[in-house]
Amino acid sequence: MHKRKLPWRGLNLIRWEYSSVIGAITLVIGAVTLGCTIYLVNLEPNLKYSSFTFKNKIVGRKIDSKNNLVYHFSITPRFKNVSYKTGYVDKVEFVPVSINTIPDVKVISIRKTPISWRSEEDVEIQFIVTVPTDFDAKLK
Repeated sequence: MHKRKLPWRGLNLIRWEYSSVIGAITLVIGAVTLGCTIYLVNLEPNLKYSSFTFKNKIVGRKIDSKNNLVYHFSITPRFKNVSYKTGYVDKVEFVPVSINTIPDVKVISIRKTPISWRSEEDVEIQFIVTVPTDFDAKLK
């Protein structure tokens, strides 16, 4: 009688191990690709206020024809770009924290310094603040 040889049993186990490893690697590569895609999709500049360096100064001051105090300031806040696309600060908004004086703030210039990925840059902002001397009349 002819004896049949059985196939090598370890071969099936090794194939199963290879397919499991390849499947796990595929899942990891897929997860990393998905994460990078979600992270890289934000291609718009994302500038965050980082810190304030004390390079602020009063450029000039005077009293206008209506007896209001007029100050010309120059401040230099620091911004950080957390996106891949290079950007710059093009708009600044000043919000009053008190209603005691209600100053009028007008932005004169913003130095448009390009801020690349993961870098921090100082941006010079010049503005005029007009403080009315009759602010008591405005509150009443």
